Amino acid sequence: MSSHAYILYIVACKPYQTPGYNSYVLANETFYSALIIAIFIFSDATPELNIKIGAGVALMSSLVLLILSNLVMNVAQMYYGRDAIKRTIRESKLKRAEKEAMEEAEEQERRLKKKKEEEEFTRLPDESTMGGLPASSQTMDQSNTTHGNTTLSELNLKSGKKKGRKGDEDSVTEGAVGGLQTTEYGN
Repeated sequence: MSSHAYILYIVACKPYQTPGYNSYVLANETFYSALIIAIFIFSDATPELNIKIGAGVALMSSLVLLILSNLVMNVAQMYYGRDAIKRTIRESKLKRAEKEAMEEAEEQERRLKKKKEEEEFTRLPDESTMGGLPASSQTMDQSNTTHGNTTLSELNLKSGKKKGRKGDEDSVTEGAVGGLQTTEYGN
């Protein structure tokens, strides 16, 4: 189980100094995990012969791949030599530092943008301007103020007409429920 967790750690964090080392260790851990799983299946845990044959093939393959990856890495390190490996490590460190600096700059930019948006959202309008309009246009004539598609003077005109007609008053004061008078439904 710890081998599986270590594989996830290597994939997520890339803890080694060069991409080659990270790939090497990832391959080793993957082959080792496959070996562990194949050994479990190859044991008496499964009674079927076909499954045991498949597990035996996986066991042999992962064992050969584990040995082969170690052999290739050792030969490659001997061939390249100590100085080339150190140079590769320095280059990888520089690339990693540049990448981290770029990510940090992008994160800082996102924070500033978010902070600016929050400030813009919570900012109160100035006393000299209200809603982007100059102070001179704030004082609007009441007859020109609109509510929906009607002006205030039209609303006053409509309400004046209603007051003038009999029977159009509020139905609550008359005792009507749902358009029926109280005398119409039994009282």
